[in-house]
Amino acid sequence: MRDIILIVLMVVTAWVAAELIKFFIDCSLNKRPDARIFLSYGGFPSAHSTLVSALCTSILLVQGLTVSFLISIVLAAIVIRDTITLRQYIDKNSRHIKELSKHSIEIDYISHSIIEIIVGIAIGVIVPSIIYLIL
Repeated sequence: MRDIILIVLMVVTAWVAAELIKFFIDCSLNKRPDARIFLSYGGFPSAHSTLVSALCTSILLVQGLTVSFLISIVLAAIVIRDTITLRQYIDKNSRHIKELSKHSIEIDYISHSIIEIIVGIAIGVIVPSIIYLIL
């Protein structure tokens, strides 16, 4: 039970850190706070990449090389691949819909750049590692 609590603590802390970084960057760029950023896709850093990499890192640190770790790697690969490719297709289609629309519509782009994903992964590795070293 201790292992589960520790893994959840590491993953949630990393995810919250990424979301707070995204919030403060958005605040500084837009000169106003907007809590909707917590529910939005896209942005710097990638919270999805942070979440799955934190899960992999936490399982590896707490349990070692186990089946759970291998499953988390597969899950991370799927999520990160979709973050890179699938969302770019969605953004491309959104731009086409906007061009074809007779009305002015606002589009939220949801894809991530490679640097947003890399930083998300880095947060997902660093935060659990620090927590593991402290505890």
